Amino acid sequence: MTVPLLTHGELLKQLEIERSDLDRWIHLGLIRPATNGRDADALFTHEALDAARQIKSLLDTGFDLAAVQKIVRKVGLPSNQGNKRKQNGQQLITVGELAEQTGLNPRTIRYWEERGIILPDGRSTGGFRLYSEQTVAIIQLVRDLQLFGYTLEEIKEGADLLRDFFAFSEGVPLGGNAERVAAMYEKISLLEGRIATLKQGIKRWEDLFRKRKKELHKMREQVEKE
Repeated sequence: MTVPLLTHGELLKQLEIERSDLDRWIHLGLIRPATNGRDADALFTHEALDAARQIKSLLDTGFDLAAVQKIVRKVGLPSNQGNKRKQNGQQLITVGELAEQTGLNPRTIRYWEERGIILPDGRSTGGFRLYSEQTVAIIQLVRDLQLFGYTLEEIKEGADLLRDFFAFSEGVPLGGNAERVAAMYEKISLLEGRIATLKQGIKRWEDLFRKRKKELHKMREQVEKE
């Protein structure tokens, strides 16, 4: 049975993009029509539609067209089936999904990865990085440590220790890792101390606001009258 082809207009409707964007992707060779007609008369396969969707997804997660071109040249576009996989029984997620779950910009995720703070746990069939859902917990830790005033070097050390903790929890033998376990315990104790100090500071501010709120309210009323 012959698979029906999509017209230029149908492809635009499916992708919900501007015609100028699609024309540029075609000009750059990122997708190719199945026929040699003029742009408006060109026909496309459903494989071209899948490729265009992958391109749009990459652009939405922060890549520019130049980066997409490099990806296509080096490893090709990931298949829909390759975007999600399981590793050791755990679901892996894409950088876009990681960004969505953590509220981070994909550029920030890539920056943290370059610094070794987070690490990919696998790759799709197209060569794209995939992350375990434990990475979400690591990112949450990183953001908390930033609030506590930790440096990037200290944050990386904390992220490494959390990765070790997850590995030990999943059955990695503890033999020979006594130093890492001791380091985890020490870091937790230090963090508990900082949390206690932070709680004391929060209580002081809450007490101050509670005591001075009425005075502040009167001051605002006086200012508004003037």
